[in-house]
Amino acid sequence: MEIDSKSEFDFAWHTRAEEGNREFSRLLTSITFQFQNVCGIGDAKYWRNFTNNTKITRVLEIFSASDPTQPPSRTGFVAIKDGYQCRPHPNKKGYSMCSYNNNSWYVELICSVSDNVPGKGTALLTEVKNAAIKAGVEYITMSALPYVIFFYAKLGYQLTLDANCIENEQLKMMATRIRTRLRELNYKSMDDPFERRDEEFIEFLKMCVAQGLAYSRQESADHKSVDCQDEECAVDGIYMTLCLPKKTYEFNIWSQIPTPPRQNFDDFMSKNYENQMEE
Repeated sequence: MEIDSKSEFDFAWHTRAEEGNREFSRLLTSITFQFQNVCGIGDAKYWRNFTNNTKITRVLEIFSASDPTQPPSRTGFVAIKDGYQCRPHPNKKGYSMCSYNNNSWYVELICSVSDNVPGKGTALLTEVKNAAIKAGVEYITMSALPYVIFFYAKLGYQLTLDANCIENEQLKMMATRIRTRLRELNYKSMDDPFERRDEEFIEFLKMCVAQGLAYSRQESADHKSVDCQDEECAVDGIYMTLCLPKKTYEFNIWSQIPTPPRQNFDDFMSKNYENQMEE
């Protein structure tokens, strides 16, 4: 475990490789016990799978001292799949299709408790970003609940799974139009936009499904049409990507050729010139 102190927050990194499967599983069990009724997502089966998910290889905990007289308490965490890039499963609700990608981290889950210490979500994701850059990671992907995607957008996450980090222009324009309005509406669940019949937001969800960034049970078998009628549209979130600076390599071919001492070089040239004159 590596502990890092930042202002009012303390961070603790855990990795499965360093702590071993048993200790790491105990950590996931502890997180489940504390947060399964706080995060507002998943049922008992989800949290059982979370505890037993061997693909989760890193966990970042955040501690904050809301009461100065008490020691800092764990108030949030991020669980990460190291070396994976995931996208929504085209046919199964609640499932992702993950492929191995050595240059990518996938945020399996991020959660924090509500208290009088703001900024935990931003602090967690900033710490994850800095650690990823240090590790040479080029992409961080996640599945974000649709009504909070603009929080992640402020931190640099984009509506794309493209390897070159290119967003669909039409989708980007629609997202820009509804950003301010969503702040005003203050949606708290996936039921809200459908109960209020927010047609523009529903059209945005349909486009995310059509772009392969979200899953809908109402998508046609040929994936050519989507009819979002209720919260089952994009129910598992919208996939977003944070594109980090790519690794660069400097190679100078001339630096690989040993340079002979100047005296030897002069001797060689002199002898070569003499040989040419004799010929």
